[in-house]
Amino acid sequence: MTALPGRNPRLMIMAAACWLVVPWSAAEAQSDNDFRARRSEMVERQIVGRGIERPEVLRAMRTVPRHLFVDPALRDRAYEDQALPIGDAQSIPQPYLVALMTSLLELDGSERVLEIGTGSGYQAAILGMLAAEVYSIEIMDDLGQRARRTLSELGYSNVQVIIGDGYRGLAAEAPFDGILVTAAPGRVPQPLLEQLRVGGRMVIPVGGYFQDLLVLTRTADGIEEERIDLVRLEPMTGEAQKDPDWTARYSCPASSPKPAGEWWSRRDLNPRPPRCERGALPTELLPHLMIQPRWRLGAAGIVSSPRVASKESSRGMQMQDSAPTSRFGTVIV
Repeated sequence: MTALPGRNPRLMIMAAACWLVVPWSAAEAQSDNDFRARRSEMVERQIVGRGIERPEVLRAMRTVPRHLFVDPALRDRAYEDQALPIGDAQSIPQPYLVALMTSLLELDGSERVLEIGTGSGYQAAILGMLAAEVYSIEIMDDLGQRARRTLSELGYSNVQVIIGDGYRGLAAEAPFDGILVTAAPGRVPQPLLEQLRVGGRMVIPVGGYFQDLLVLTRTADGIEEERIDLVRLEPMTGEAQKDPDWTARYSCPASSPKPAGEWWSRRDLNPRPPRCERGALPTELLPHLMIQPRWRLGAAGIVSSPRVASKESSRGMQMQDSAPTSRFGTVIV
């Protein structure tokens, strides 16, 4: 090919490449700025507005790119006030719930933390910004591999994802300063309690279709328990399913369920949902579950906590009925 006078073909090709790259980079920067603005709005409205004040938690929630932990088709909804499906009938929790459970661990940056239920890896990333070491166990191989890849690509080098059943924890790395459980067993797994350091805290949902969110603190004398709120997270599977309570709590009723708005009562702490499936929440309902602060019971709403308990020890609890509101909110379906 004969070059035109005064024209360098190599320079022309490089110039054309730059012309293509610059608009793409500008669009990418604009997208990043847009997601950053959405993250900031999410924190102010959904988290600060609901009373979470720990600066380090707010900083992590403003920093971790939640949209990179969800399906690309759902990235525009990543910062909405709701859970989102991530595949395999699992979901990434509502941002407020992530912030709440993280805040309850009261991390100062020096801790070794165990997470049970990696899911998308988003909660592990938040923990990775607040703790020295994070070990996260995921029972579903595909989810675990995906989360491990995402965390690695984003540079969370202090987070290690282990594929396996988290019911028995990770004895080889115990004891832990904090344990955060994102899937609900029928009762607190004893192996996890044994792997908690004296002075350490465990945040765990325990129960059936709706669960009590508990904070368990190991002391020299035993375990102190604090009930925080009623939440809805995925049931713990694997060895947890051998617990007789698991089947009773999660299996569907034999008869047809009552219509929505009538099937729950304050005296039933483990209600059976309409159109329920054994061991899992119907996928179509996942995006509609959220916690809203101080909302009252509506036609399609479930009051968050039918009872209230203050700090209590493993030696016993004093329960009392409460009004149809709770400290943190109402579970809305």
